[in-house]
Amino acid sequence: MGTVLKDGMVKWITNEHSIFRSKVENYFKLVYRTIEDRQKAYELARSFAPQFARIKCLLQANLDLDMHHGSIPIIEDQVIGQGGFFTIHPASWDNETELVAKKL
Repeated sequence: MGTVLKDGMVKWITNEHSIFRSKVENYFKLVYRTIEDRQKAYELARSFAPQFARIKCLLQANLDLDMHHGSIPIIEDQVIGQGGFFTIHPASWDNETELVAKKL
């Protein structure tokens, strides 16, 4: 009985090892494909980021102009910060002070 049990255990361990290895390989393939897809999505989003930033700023500028009935803000030349596609300047608008404005 000891040899039969031992042979059965060796066979089971060998079989389970193959199944385990197969699962690990399949998970690796899935993760690798996902990483490639994420990389492609990142590159695509990055290529359009400047256009999206510009559209967002233009839409916000139009909303702000409407809110101030078409009056133009006063934007100072001093740069107090910057992002990837813009600089930030102190600004005022009508009777509102201590504002900031993004310049593309």
